[in-house]
Amino acid sequence: MSWFYIFSSALNAIWIFAWHYNKFGLSVIIMLLLLISLIMINIKLSSHPNSIIKASFGIYLGWICIATIANITVWLVSLNWSGFGLSEEIWTILLIIIGLAITVAAVAKFKNPFIALSVIWAFVGISIKQNGNSNAVFITALISAILFTGILIFYIIKKPLES
Repeated sequence: MSWFYIFSSALNAIWIFAWHYNKFGLSVIIMLLLLISLIMINIKLSSHPNSIIKASFGIYLGWICIATIANITVWLVSLNWSGFGLSEEIWTILLIIIGLAITVAAVAKFKNPFIALSVIWAFVGISIKQNGNSNAVFITALISAILFTGILIFYIIKKPLES
């Protein structure tokens, strides 16, 4: 796990420069490599009992899953991608649903409900930002956040965090 952690740390630092200098295509590649390294770490941790380390890397993976989707979106917008004629509102809802599906799969695959924590945070942020702007996006993000909060509470009651 230590090599994957070192790799993920280096990629995170490199990503900041790519993003800062608007190298969005490069930032997507870096983000995908970072995502892969975190997946590898979570695979290794999936057979371990719940611990603060498993929770930390789960939160990190959840955040990078959502950040990867956002990073790809920014890259596509920078290329003047038309979105196949769909509105920004529809694309936002689709991306929330994609994020929801990826997170459900990751939580199940890695047996790590903490992946959902950063996704809950992201969805709450989206719902707050969209409140009054787009009811459909607001409702989709809010329902997703509530759903994941319920899953997390259920899992913690069922399997308390071990030290």
